[in-house]
Amino acid sequence: MNMKINLYYFALIAALVFSFTACNSNQKSGLSSKQVKKVAAKFARQVSPKNLVVGCQSDVFDASKGAQINYESGAKVIVPKNAFVDENGNPVTGEVKLEFSEINDPASIIASGLPMCIEENGKVGYMESGGMFEINAKQGDSKLRLAEGKNIEIQTMSNKPGDFNFYEYDGNNETWVEQNKQNLTATSGPNEQVSDSILGGSELLSMELSSTESAPVIKPIKAKSTDFIFDLKVDNMEKWGLKNWEGIMWKFANQSSNDKNESHWLFNRKWESIIIGAFDYNKSTCSITASYNERIVQTNKKTGKKKVSYKKVSKKEQITPVLFGNGYKLALEQYSKELNRKAKEQNRIAQRQKSYAASQSFLRSVRVQNLGVYNWDRIIKQPEMLVMNANYKVEGIYDHEDLPVVYMITGDKRELITFYQRAEGNLAFNPNYTNTLLAIMPNQELALIKTTNLPNGINSQARSGKTVTINLNPTGVFVNSTDELNDFIRNNS
Repeated sequence: MNMKINLYYFALIAALVFSFTACNSNQKSGLSSKQVKKVAAKFARQVSPKNLVVGCQSDVFDASKGAQINYESGAKVIVPKNAFVDENGNPVTGEVKLEFSEINDPASIIASGLPMCIEENGKVGYMESGGMFEINAKQGDSKLRLAEGKNIEIQTMSNKPGDFNFYEYDGNNETWVEQNKQNLTATSGPNEQVSDSILGGSELLSMELSSTESAPVIKPIKAKSTDFIFDLKVDNMEKWGLKNWEGIMWKFANQSSNDKNESHWLFNRKWESIIIGAFDYNKSTCSITASYNERIVQTNKKTGKKKVSYKKVSKKEQITPVLFGNGYKLALEQYSKELNRKAKEQNRIAQRQKSYAASQSFLRSVRVQNLGVYNWDRIIKQPEMLVMNANYKVEGIYDHEDLPVVYMITGDKRELITFYQRAEGNLAFNPNYTNTLLAIMPNQELALIKTTNLPNGINSQARSGKTVTINLNPTGVFVNSTDELNDFIRNNS
C-alpha cells in the first residue's frame, strides 16, 4: 500500500500543521517554534492535495500469534503475542494489519513533511537523521494501540555511524520529544548480522566487479540474400566477443549507399593500408579505413623540371559482421547461453553488493511502547557553520511569499535540512562543502542553487547581521513522485 501526498503543498503546510500520512492514516502535528508557526499560518489555507507516492508496507497477521516481519531494506519489526488493544482498551483478537514506513532519504523526508529541526534554547536547531519510521496498526477501519506492558521491537539500517538520540513525535503538543534510550532498550552499533568472511570483503567484491567488465554479449545478425557480403581477416575477434562465430562474413552498415557488386570503392583499387577500428557494441559495427599514397607530379613552368610528392588518401566506412545458415544458428544459441550466464553473474554480484553494504551499515534497534512516528536524530553542531537570515526567491517567478519552505541537501547527500522563510537563522551551511538549496514551486517545478554559487560577499553580510537574498534558478524539471525527486537529487546535488 502507498502513502499519497502532494509534494509542494505538503511542504507548505509542514511548517504549521504537519500531516504525515502513512497508508492513509492521518496524524496532526507540527513544529514547536511559535515564530515558525506564525509565519506559515497564512499559507495553510492555500493547501489543495495532489498525489505523491511514498513507500509504505502493510502486513496482515494473527494478533494472538504475533509476527516477525523482515523488510527488503534490512529493517525488521518484531510484534509479540496479543500486543494490541482497541480504542476502548479491549484486547484485540483475529487478523490485524501492521503498516510500516521508512523515511530515510531526502525525497521521502520532503514528501512526508517531517520537520528536520527542533526548538533548542529558544532557537531552531537543525537535525541530522539517522533514520526515521512510522508504525501503525489497524483492524478493519479501526486504529489500534499497544496494550499496557507490550512493546514492539524495530530494527533499522543506517549508513551513518555514531551515537544518535531517539525521538517520538508528539502530535498533541506539536513537537519532537526525546526519549530515554535506556528505558526503551534502544541500541545502536555496527551491523554484525553479515560476516565479512562470508562476503569476502570489499577487495574481493571489487575484483568480482572488475571481472564482469568484459566485452558485452553481441547478438548475431543473419545475412540477407540481398546483402552485398564480403570476407575479411580480422584480428582480436575473441576480444570483441565474436570468438564463437563460425563462417563470419561482413556487409556494409549503410547498405543502401553501396553497390551490390565489386565496383564499390573498397574493391576498385589496391590499397596500401586497411585498418579495422574498435567494435561499437551499441550499433554492432566497426569502422574500416583504407588508405594509399597518391603520387603527385608537379612541373616547374620555368625550368620544366618535375617534382614528385605523395599525398595520403583515406576512405572510411562502417561494416557489420553477419552469419549464414548453421553458423548463425550456433552463434544464436551461444548468445542466449552467454546472456543468461551474464545475467546470473550480475544478479549474484548485485546481491553481494547489497549484503556488503548492509554489513557496513549501522543496526539501530529499539523497543517502542506506542505506535506513531519515531526518529533517530541529533542536532547538527559544526563550528564551521555559517548561520544567517535569508529571503528566498525564484527571480521573476516566485518571491518569498510563495516559497515558505526551502530545503538543503548537504554535500555528502546524507542530510536534508528544512529552512522556513521567516524564521531567524533560516540559512545555515558549512562553506567547506558544496551544498544544494532546493525549492519546489507552486507548479511543482524544482528550483535550486549551489551554496558555492551564492553571491560574493554573502559571508560578510551574514556576519554583519544583514538579511541576504537568495535567488534560486528554475530547472525546467517537474516532479510527480519521490522516485523522480530522488533521481533529481542524486544527479544534481
